[in-house]
Amino acid sequence: MSCRLTSSSIVEQDVDRFTQYVYKDPETGCEMPYNLYLPKDYDPNKSYPLVFFVADASANINNTKTPLF
Repeated sequence: MSCRLTSSSIVEQDVDRFTQYVYKDPETGCEMPYNLYLPKDYDPNKSYPLVFFVADASANINNTKTPLF
């Protein structure tokens, strides 16, 4: 059985709202890159849901933002 997926459009405007960071474990020195989403017109005095993305091991690349695409 074969499954074929197709896309009728690509939406990327929110990709630019992610900021890239790296968490460094103080004990081991190991680093984990991640992407944090901040909404347009972000107000630090308001509450928002937490939206972040950490790529799994299959994303064996050096660019933290690439898995968002």
